[in-house]
Parts: sequence; C-alpha cells; structure tokens
Amino acid sequence: MLLAIFSLVTGTAWAETNRISAENLSVQLSGQEGRIIAATLGGKQGDRPLRAYTELVGCEQSGPVERRVADGRIDFIRKLVHAKTKDECTVTERFLPGKASIRWEVEISGAGEPWSTAIETHFVWPNHQFPVNTWMAESGETGPIPPLHFVTNHRSGQVLEWNDPLLPQPIRERQVGYGGGSSKPGFCIPLVTLMEEQGDRGLTLALSPDDVPCSLNFRSTADGHMVFSRTNLRISKDRPVRLAMDLVAHEGDWRAALGWMVERYPEYFNPPNPKAALIAGCGAFCSSYAGDLDADKMKAMGAGVNWGYGFTFPYVGMYLPYVKEGEEWVSFEGRKESTRTLDRLAEKWQAAGIQTLAEFVTTEWGYKTLDGNRIPTADARMEKVDAASFRDGDSWKDTTDFLNKKLPGTVLFDENDKIVFSQLDIPKSNVVTDPGEPVFAEFLEDQTRRFVREVPHCAGICIDRMDWLEWYNPRRDDGVSWVNGKSARSLRVSWLQITERLGRVLHEANKSIFVNSHIKRLDLMRHVDGIFDEYGYLPFNNNATALLGLRKSVIGWTPGEDYLKQDPDAFFQRHLYLGIFPMAPFPENSTPVEWLHSIQPGEWAETQYKTYGPLLDLNRGKKWVLEAHAVEVRDRAAKANLFEVPAGHVIPVVFGGDRAKVTVILRKLNGFPKNPVFEARHPGADSWVPVVATEDGDRLRLVVPLMRGCAMVKITSKSQNHNQRTR
Repeated sequence: MLLAIFSLVTGTAWAETNRISAENLSVQLSGQEGRIIAATLGGKQGDRPLRAYTELVGCEQSGPVERRVADGRIDFIRKLVHAKTKDECTVTERFLPGKASIRWEVEISGAGEPWSTAIETHFVWPNHQFPVNTWMAESGETGPIPPLHFVTNHRSGQVLEWNDPLLPQPIRERQVGYGGGSSKPGFCIPLVTLMEEQGDRGLTLALSPDDVPCSLNFRSTADGHMVFSRTNLRISKDRPVRLAMDLVAHEGDWRAALGWMVERYPEYFNPPNPKAALIAGCGAFCSSYAGDLDADKMKAMGAGVNWGYGFTFPYVGMYLPYVKEGEEWVSFEGRKESTRTLDRLAEKWQAAGIQTLAEFVTTEWGYKTLDGNRIPTADARMEKVDAASFRDGDSWKDTTDFLNKKLPGTVLFDENDKIVFSQLDIPKSNVVTDPGEPVFAEFLEDQTRRFVREVPHCAGICIDRMDWLEWYNPRRDDGVSWVNGKSARSLRVSWLQITERLGRVLHEANKSIFVNSHIKRLDLMRHVDGIFDEYGYLPFNNNATALLGLRKSVIGWTPGEDYLKQDPDAFFQRHLYLGIFPMAPFPENSTPVEWLHSIQPGEWAETQYKTYGPLLDLNRGKKWVLEAHAVEVRDRAAKANLFEVPAGHVIPVVFGGDRAKVTVILRKLNGFPKNPVFEARHPGADSWVPVVATEDGDRLRLVVPLMRGCAMVKITSKSQNHNQRTR
C-alpha cells in the first residue's frame, strides 16, 4: 500500500511539491494536499517515502488547499466540514526550518458554535521497505521482549515484570495513553523515535509540551502507521487550537532524541530550583517520628529525603491550622503539634542528612472528617478573594463549614451534577477539589507562604494525588476544553496554574516542589523539582518516573521486604541503572497503622540497603548523558548507563550475572576530563578498585570487574582524585 501511494507522487506530481530542509533532514511536501510525502535523513542516502499529515476525525475537506510561502516557511490552509454535525473549521499547517529540526505547526479555527473532535497527527513510515526499530519514553512492559531480571508478586496476586525501557523495539501494534496511571503503563514524554541500524540514522517526531495539556493517546500498527490522537480540545472562532511538533534527524540512538528534547525544552527537565537535584537519596514517609535518628546507619543505607508531615495536620487540606505561631493543635494522629515542633523536627532530620518535604494535596479535602451530606449542590463562587478571611478565629476546626463558607466553588462535580468523592474508607468523607478555583488557589498559596515563614527548615512540599488531574470540571470553563458537548475546565490546566503559583513562592525562598506522580506526563512537570512516586514499586512506574527525572531527583516507593526478597540484587541494580532511589526502611514509615504500606526496619532489609547504599549515593544530583552511543557493554553482557554528577561522571554497570568482568565501550564526550581516572566500587565493598581503560579511536574501552553482577564506575580527573584521597 505504501509503495503504491509513493509511486503516485513520483511522476508529474513531483513538480508540484515543496521541500523544507534543516540540519541532516529534508522533507518533501505535496503541493496539492499540504502533506509530508518523503524525507531524506542525514545527507544523500535517498528519500524515504514517509507520510505525515493532520486529520480531524469525521471531517472532510471543502474546496482546494491554499498555499502560501513567506520567510522560508510554507503554509497550507484548508477548510474542513464534519460529515455528521456539519461543524466547520479552517486548518492552517505551517512548515518551517530550524537549526536542528523542521517545525510543524497546526492552527485550527472554528466557524460557528464551539465543537470538538479527535485531532490526529499521522506519522507513516514504510516499515516493510525500510525496516526500523522504534523507541518511546514508556514503561517497557508491553513489548515482545521477554521480561528481564526482576519478577515479584503484587499484593493483588498479579505478577509484575520489569523490562528495560531503554531498549529499542520493532514497530508493532499497540495503543498507549499519555501519562498512564498509578497502576497502568503509559508514555511520559510525547515523542516517537525511529532508528535505522544500517547507516546509524534516526528520525523523531516530538510533540511540544507547551501545547494545551489535553487527553492524548498513541497507537501504531506493525506496518509503520503511527498516530498521536488528541481529544477534548475546543474548536471555536474565539480561540484557535494551536499545536506544535518537530521532526528531528539524528544518529540512530534514542539518547540523541531525548538530548534534542532536553535542549529544546529545558524548563520541563531542569528543576526550577537548581539545588533541588541534591534533595536526593533513599526516601522515608514519616510524619512525626520522635525517636533518636541513627544518622550513621541512615547514611549507610543511602537515606536522604523524608516525605513528612503526612499526618501532623488535623485533616486533609488544612496543613497548617490558623492558630498563632507556636500554638498547638491536635493532629490527625491525635498528637499535639505546632509549627515550632514541625520546624524542630525538620531541623533534626536535616542534621542527620535528611531533607523533609511537607505533605500537600491540591485535589482533595477532608478524609474521615468531612460530612459530605452538608455540602451544597448549588453552584457557588467567591468573586473577591481575601486571604485574611481564612484566619477568622476557629473557623478552621470544622472541616465542612470551612470548605462551604471559606472555599465556595472548590468542590468538583461530575457531568451529572453529583459531587465527586474520593472513596477512602468512609463514604462521603473526602471530597475531590479543583485547584483552579481562585479562592482555593489563594488558600493553597497562603498555606505555602506559612510553611516558608513558620517552618523554615522544611525543604519544600510534596504534592499528593495527581491521579485526579485526568478529570474535567463541567461547572467551570478554562477556555480550551470541550467535553460531552460543553465547556469545562481541565484539572491539568488547573494544575499548571497552581504549581506555577506555588512555585513562585517556594522557589523564591529556595524551597522545592516534589510530586507523587500518579500521572506521568512531561507537560505537568514544568514547575516541579522532583518526584516521590507512591507506586514506584510497580516496574513500569520506575521506568516512567526515571525518564521524567532525567535531570531531577526521583524516589520510588518500597512497600515492604517482599519486594526485595525474590532478588534483592536485581531490585537495587534496577534503581542504579535508572538513576532513581527506593524508599529506605525507617521507623514509623507510613503510620498510622491503617496506611502501613512502606518498608519497615528489620535486620535483613537494613543489611541489603547497607550493601547498596554507598552505590545509590553516587547517583545524587545525576543528569543523564544524552549524547548518541555514549555508553554500551560489549556483547550485551551487562547493562550500563551514564550520568553526569557533581563530582564527575558515574557508570552503573548492572545485571552482569555471574561474570567476573565485562568490557564497557565509552564514547569520548564533551566535558570529560583530559586525564580521567576510572575506579569501580562494588556492592558491600568499602574501597575502590582501579579500572583499566584503553583508547580506541574516539572511544575508550573499560575492563570493569564485577561483583554480584554489578559495579559503579566513577570518572574523575587525576587532580580531583588526588585531592579526594588526601582529604
């Protein structure tokens, strides 16, 4: 079919085509349709009959395509009519050259009343004629490659398998959503990369994370037809839908594709607070542990972050009750708390080398303290927001009254005008909220400012329950969403607004925002400094959060010893390879008892963490090196990754089985020291051993000794290494 279509444009139609060129890439456009019909990669290897085009589902073209050329760009303008509803729109597609990509912009303007349909980007590669492997930033769970190295049992009885997310795979039939979920895989960065092994060529279609955060899915077939499908976007005459993509040619390696994405959109990958990358290490989830901290033991286990203050509040939403500074309140756990005790606790943890993040939820209110029957169903709004009203006496003590009187309009309703409750334990005791409501946003900012002022030793906040961001608020209008034939406000849009707002407060004070990434989407990470993933023990969540955290700190949950016992080496080596940290066994993790779902202290577990803690510690402040073919293991005898860290570079070499050594091929990269020193450290070892390195053209060959199939190779300069040894 593809060859037949290609043959149709190889005759006289070529005279009517247009060509746009960028570095290492040239695409041919059909003058009659405004579609991409061929691409040339990396010079003069010949055209590939690639097809790429925009389609609005259910729509037909009305009249001819208008073509405009200006300033090196080409615009194609066409009118579409929906076959059933007769809704109309004008679609303008613009192609323009960039330094390292060809930009593809789409603008859709309606003609009458607002409406919506799926807006699809089709990307069709002739896979039978020019076979390629493909790569996406996704879970790695659904491919035909057998699961690697790690199998465990989920509490539900489901068998969980980990596959390496960095391995390219053949194009295949599949369908996957953007963001996945706490218990389902998905892709986390909106791009798809194609790689031709012969000739070392690659081509990536990358969607802009600056686009409106709509519902987005990807599907593909084995013959090479790939589609990104966006839904619930409003097509209107008042505000055009604007989308942007790039076609990028590069070497045949996924690292090059991600490297382009990081360079093009650094604000989504770099923590807004640069110091947040060092808020890293194995995590704890402890609200108010009053015992002594064994700093030496925690350091040996690699501990570094506590998601704290989880239950020091009186109820979900009211994190710092409106009392005088230093005055006590009764917490959710029944303890007496105050801002001073919280700050002293954070200072105590900080002295032990552990940074504390305060619990925040922007999408829920109540939990066991709310009377859902007292929430009015009539719409309510507060036209003028006055933060002083939150501090009105003891009004904060009644969960329901405060919500109704101080935060009207905050509650989320569904399309049937029913309140959306988060059904945790007690029905109607915890309501879902929309952080886009102005009065609630003002309240959350006020709470944040109080944390900065009254709990100064707290390193920032960790925002829970991102899973609700997939919902729409049918009682509000964000100006861009259209759901079930009506305007709505996407909670993703609300999220971007509230994280920007809270981020200004926190980042100005050198504090950070971490998130519990139930939904894993790059476009939601703009104002986020790090990730503490409650479902990080699920292998596909490990993969997705690791890729979102290319330059950010990532901690994944560890529910208990059972998740280590089947293969503790594989558990820790997976984390080393991905540059992420597990949760550490810490006293009172996940109290109260009914929420006990974190690893607890115990001699066996602590021994495993002490074995790998010093190796995990080497990844603090890591940044993935994203130059093509940066590192590989000869004959795939093990796996290796490459990170830049504050002290130089590290190479986690893992899953080497019972091999005594492997050969690692390292590309000479910009930023490497002129006289590098290579040393390895092994699980359970107290000292470093030298690694032999030999030059081979533009590469280095390292002979890396392994223990338990693993080594962490450190790369430093000779002078730096000398200084470290003499201190």
